[in-house]
Order: sequence, then C-alpha cells, then structure tokens
Amino acid sequence: MPNALPDALRNASSNSGLPPFLRDPVRLVKDADERRRIISRTESCIILASSGMLSGGASPQYAKAILEHEQNALMVVGYQDAESPGRRLLGLERGGDLELPTGKDGSLETVRVIAEVQRYYLSAHADRGGLLNFAAQYPGGTIILTHGEPAARHALGDALRGSRPVKLPVNGQWVDLLEGRRGAKPAFMITPKTHRLETSKVRYRKLEVDVTLEDDGRIVIIPPEDSPNRCGITSCQGGTRSR
Repeated sequence: MPNALPDALRNASSNSGLPPFLRDPVRLVKDADERRRIISRTESCIILASSGMLSGGASPQYAKAILEHEQNALMVVGYQDAESPGRRLLGLERGGDLELPTGKDGSLETVRVIAEVQRYYLSAHADRGGLLNFAAQYPGGTIILTHGEPAARHALGDALRGSRPVKLPVNGQWVDLLEGRRGAKPAFMITPKTHRLETSKVRYRKLEVDVTLEDDGRIVIIPPEDSPNRCGITSCQGGTRSR
C-alpha cells in the first residue's frame, strides 16, 4: 500500500513514523470514556465510525447523539443490507423514528431522526466491473456466488456464464465442490448467508454446537434447538445445508 500513496504523503509518514492517515487533526478514539466526551462536546467535528450499517460497534452510539439535532448531519458511505438500521434510516423521512441497537444485550432504542441524512458511495467493495475483472484473472473452474442481494447475484452470474459454469446456491441447498473431480479434496467450504438475530440485528454470536460425522464423510455442525436461525455447516466433502 505505501507504494501506491502520493510521494508527499508517503514521505511524511516515513519521516514521522506515523500511519499516513492518522496525522493531526485526525486521531483515534481510544476508549469508551473518550467516546462519551466526543458525544457531549459542542464544538464541530467529523466522526468516522463502524459499523457502517449502524448494526453494532460505536456507530449506533454516535448516531443516536447526531440524529436528534437538526444542526447535525449523518453521512452513510457504504453498502447497506436490506435488514440493517442504515438501510431503514435511508428510507425515513426527516422526523421519522429509527430503532438503533444500544448494547451487547441486543436491546433497541428508538431515535427521532431530525438531522440531515445523506448517502455517498464510498464503499471499498469491488463493483460489477471489478468482480468480472477479478474473475478473468483465474480462468477455468466453477464460480459459486454465495453473497449479495438476489437480483445482483443473478445479474453477475449471467455475465460470468459465458466463460465458465456458475452456481447460485440458496440456504438449504447442497453444493458439491468435487463435481467432476474424483479423488480431489476441496480447498475451502461454503457457508450459508448469516441471518441477523430477530431483536438485536447482531450479525454473529457464539453458540455451543453438536458435531456429527455422516456416512458419506460429511461433517455436520448443528446449533442448539433454541437458536433463532438454525443452520448446519458441512465440510469435508464440500457441501452446505440449513437445518
């Protein structure tokens, strides 16, 4: 990355020993106490925080303080999942109510949206052209598209099918990574899309699971019965399925 920076920025970083994008007046927020001081301050400032979808991390805490005052502005700069608070925020009229996660316990708090809300497309994810160029560097084989909104996945799959086989599995569908390759071992496993928990919209959580080995050699990982979104992940022979 340093070689891709402009000469002046690269030299300044090298001479100062500081990361190139963390020079005055930019600084890291080190802990929760400093975050609370920033939220309570009255001077103007620009805050960069994750998660960009307002689904966790520090961003919901900042958003709550920002959105309730008309002199503020909140800029959404990346992709917003259809179920995320960030996507719901973009669909709200000024004066509408938004539920934001307030802590690790999954509780939600309703916030009145008074501030200005704008969207900017600054996502670091590759676009359609970038994905096609990436795939072109690795000719041959089968491409399996497992992530993204359905319309976008199908459109990308149609564009790729002219050069190689493409699969678009859904949750609960087996995917055979050894198809046509007898004796080969899969180099990776595919997992179904992770669903957010019903109340907290938390993307991940730790679970105790049961692990069984099936007759065909597949390892099946089964979450407990009370999991709100039960999903089995199978590897060894290269398949996935929901339970």
